[in-house]
Amino acid sequence: MPLLQLPIELFEVVMRIYVQDDSLKNTARARLVCRAFNNCIPEEMLHKAASSDLNALQGSREYKFYLKQHIAGILRIKLLHQDAGKCQFLRFLKDLINDTVEQEWPMDTETHRVLRSQYTQYICVALASVEYKYMRRLIVGSIVPDTQSRQDLQAVAAAAVGNVQILLNNTTKTDDMLERPREYIPSALCAAVAADQTDVVNVILKWVLATVRGPWDTGNWKDMRAAASGLLEALQVAVHTRKDTVGNTILQVLIRNRALGESLRRSAGLSLMEDCAEHGNFQIFLVAAYYYQNSGSWPKGEIPDELLFREAEDLFRRARERWPQELIYASTYDPIFAQRTQVMLSTTCRAEFHAIAKTLLGTDVLNNR
Repeated sequence: MPLLQLPIELFEVVMRIYVQDDSLKNTARARLVCRAFNNCIPEEMLHKAASSDLNALQGSREYKFYLKQHIAGILRIKLLHQDAGKCQFLRFLKDLINDTVEQEWPMDTETHRVLRSQYTQYICVALASVEYKYMRRLIVGSIVPDTQSRQDLQAVAAAAVGNVQILLNNTTKTDDMLERPREYIPSALCAAVAADQTDVVNVILKWVLATVRGPWDTGNWKDMRAAASGLLEALQVAVHTRKDTVGNTILQVLIRNRALGESLRRSAGLSLMEDCAEHGNFQIFLVAAYYYQNSGSWPKGEIPDELLFREAEDLFRRARERWPQELIYASTYDPIFAQRTQVMLSTTCRAEFHAIAKTLLGTDVLNNR
């Protein structure tokens, strides 16, 4: 039976045999990694850069950095889908992180910390969304035995299985979480979202709202812009994994806390709507669409307003095609809504989305401002 199809208990027995023989371990790792990535890296890289750019990077240190970034992205994309297979090869992915990140740059460099945080987040989010019982094994240490020395792994594992005590107690060294929250908190939030752990999401959001402060562009989680970006990333995970409840919770935090919402470029709201339309998440799309139309929620960015408006209308049309049953509520038009919105979409779009929001979300959301 292929390794990826083994039950987790049998897989661990097989892995202990492999671990005793370095040659077998390396062979198994190579097969699993190749099978997981399978011709995706060249495609993904070509989508992200012109061939001339890739040729210029060949053989250089920057090329290796670029490749690692795309491996992380591919891992996330592949494993977020239910048909991506079981995730028993976490041990080998962890080894891959060590081989490609920790041996490439010294431990104390910013590049090392950023890359390791990216890999950790993508792996744990993927595991939590596909089959979170493997995240439980992280807690007990049967797959990753060194969680004590890798608090980033422990924090995301605890978040994914809903263990608030482990997330907050001394084993995670709260002082370290406060000093380096970019590594711990965003990853833990994304893992909790993917595993639909509402209590953990609420704990992390409460911590964020209580501690986020400081000047603009300070480059840490306490900076409003960094905090808002982290929340937006977790919201995108909710959209991709169709976690409506926790997704709407995070979106409401961004909306109700004006400083956080204004820390995002206005185009971020449009990107969120595009993700919702692509992944079929109607309710988050609806909330984002309503507040996108009220331009106070999504500050103006560098993209001309006219272009954003046209793209928004196109998304609304796609929504009408994708969710015809929900859009049947769009039969009335409220002039008060027209006065409040500054985005001059067509009357039909404004009427539809106001009616749907009123029906599905309630007036308390509409009258929040």
